[in-house]
Amino acid sequence: MSTRPRIVDVDAGNDATPGPGHHGTSLGVEGEGFTPGGEARFVVTGAGGGGRPLAQGSAAVNEKGFAQWSAMVRPALACGDSVFAVGTDVSSGTKTEEASTEVFCPGDPV
Repeated sequence: MSTRPRIVDVDAGNDATPGPGHHGTSLGVEGEGFTPGGEARFVVTGAGGGGRPLAQGSAAVNEKGFAQWSAMVRPALACGDSVFAVGTDVSSGTKTEEASTEVFCPGDPV
């Protein structure tokens, strides 16, 4: 019996910007349950998940079905903005449920 892949973590933060003048938001997505040795494709959007893609890309899936992917979006998103991620198992075409988080900024309570 196969299981549906799922996103286990979404991260968005304005705390990892490299150097002055390079303001951006780092995005990270981790998922599990993908086809081992296959490929996972991730799309991150704003505005309630139905917005335009902020970033998208692919990642190799390890032998345990785990994949992780990251990107930098410029200009930086506003602190507290919501971002939404969906993953697709390229081998099976199965999509994950949508997962979300809010943009973290330095000084935000942990």
